[in-house]
Amino acid sequence: MKRIQFVMLGGFLGAGKTTTMSKLAAHYKSKGLNVALVTNDQAVNLVDTNSLRSQGLTVEEVAGACFCCKFDELVDRIG
Repeated sequence: MKRIQFVMLGGFLGAGKTTTMSKLAAHYKSKGLNVALVTNDQAVNLVDTNSLRSQGLTVEEVAGACFCCKFDELVDRIG
């Protein structure tokens, strides 16, 4: 069974969350680890999701409400 390390990152608009996720993902990938991200916002086809995907990262998204309100969807996306 593989161990999954989960990091949840939050912050205000413009705080640097997407940049941080991108840099962390690149760091972990350089160590030979598999990396996947889940983004969240109120709308679908998020700018952040598309930006991270354009960097070659595996990205899923939970849209329409926060992770707390859509916890089951978050767990599905992580799967």
